Amino acid sequence: MQNKYRLLTFAIHDLNPWGGHDRSTLEIARRLSCKFPTQIYSYTLEDPLGKSAWGQYDYIRVWPELRKPAIFLTGYFYLNSIWRFNLLPKIKNIQRPVIHATGACSFVSDIIQVQFINSAWKKIKSNALGPSERSSINNIYHNIILNYDIWIEHQVFKKQKSYIAISNQVANELNAEFGIRDHVHVIHHGVDSRTFCPVMENVMEREQLRKNLGISCDEVLIVFVGAYARKGLLQAIQTFAALAPHIKKKTKLLAIGRGDLDFFKQQAKAFNIEKHLLLMNSIKDIAPYYRASDLFLLPTLYEPFGLVILEAMSCGLPVLVSKRAGASELICDGKSGVLIDDPLDVNKLAHQLELMIENPEMRKKLGEQARLVAEKRSWDQVAQEYATVLEPLLLK
Repeated sequence: MQNKYRLLTFAIHDLNPWGGHDRSTLEIARRLSCKFPTQIYSYTLEDPLGKSAWGQYDYIRVWPELRKPAIFLTGYFYLNSIWRFNLLPKIKNIQRPVIHATGACSFVSDIIQVQFINSAWKKIKSNALGPSERSSINNIYHNIILNYDIWIEHQVFKKQKSYIAISNQVANELNAEFGIRDHVHVIHHGVDSRTFCPVMENVMEREQLRKNLGISCDEVLIVFVGAYARKGLLQAIQTFAALAPHIKKKTKLLAIGRGDLDFFKQQAKAFNIEKHLLLMNSIKDIAPYYRASDLFLLPTLYEPFGLVILEAMSCGLPVLVSKRAGASELICDGKSGVLIDDPLDVNKLAHQLELMIENPEMRKKLGEQARLVAEKRSWDQVAQEYATVLEPLLLK
């Protein structure tokens, strides 16, 4: 390890392999620690691979770990970063590290990895929710948090900083929402193609899991993964309901994620598909569920990237996803996946879905090409792209 580089600090609320934001930063930070002296600044750090997978790094735990209400979690972290990275270096008369922040979590930052823009989400949020969800107390609370997060973004996202946008969509939103055009680098996420692999040797795993879910061998299982409202579960339910009866009869929809379970159960009942919909809470080991499925569906209204899309592709699943997902930028429509122009156009979406359900050979070819695309986006490749951007900032 050469000492010519300044210390690189990754500031993020939590670093673990479970959430999309957390997982991507973990994969990148772990690899970059083998090239640059690295520091992790977070509430938590969990890595199943252990310290041996890392290079030179140290960990600063943010404490106390204030979780609820959510405004405490973000607010305390934000204020603590002012002390740690602005005031303390001045008091000690030392050079502060180069700060890589995930989103607007840190007041002090040199380069920001932008994985979500709250003001962009707010503009279309109401379309993702049903009437009862929009008027609920829970939604009112979340709108307060959303407006607070938007205010924080406007304090942190400044033109003089550098940015890594996880898709061209995010880069365009940085320009539209904040007038930020310069020093923006687009680097798409990656995927672990060994963990997220096709069925092959996992045939028994697939059969057992489908049996546990109550899915027969001749049924087509569609999987949806992610936050129910934002990722488009309401649109998925409406689309499923619009399928031709003979197709619907042999098809099931598995939704894995988080959200208002009661609301979506009510929607399934209202559209008379409750016998076809399986709802599951978010799980850590998601790969077996991709392999147990026949098709991946994500009619999202707002998704800056969508790591679940790339994971499904890596598992060899044919994907039907919205163009409003950043990961769609990696898909060649009709070759490595099928893209949805308008996720609110339920009839057109149902037609696309019917074609895929009725054509096993089409699904097979799409899945094979999807796997090839995913294999090219390894985390090693992503980390190298990050290193190219970060190295000039880290040179003394």
